Amino acid sequence: MGYGHKAVPHADARLDGGIRNKAVRGKLRRGLPTGIVWGEAESEMPLHPDAAVVSTLRAVFAPFSEFGTGHRV
Repeated sequence: MGYGHKAVPHADARLDGGIRNKAVRGKLRRGLPTGIVWGEAESEMPLHPDAAVVSTLRAVFAPFSEFGTGHRV
């Protein structure tokens, strides 16, 4: 038998249980989209503090409001 991900099935159950417990407590944090960061408060998700990141994202998404569709961008 190999040493793949499923070699120790109880480990997956423990990880899943930990994730569920965090979710129930409201403490589960997942990765955010590029350009958004976790803030100081639990529900705060401000834009990235680097102005270059924010300006690049705005430049990428600006055509969507102009053209109304991703196919025309």
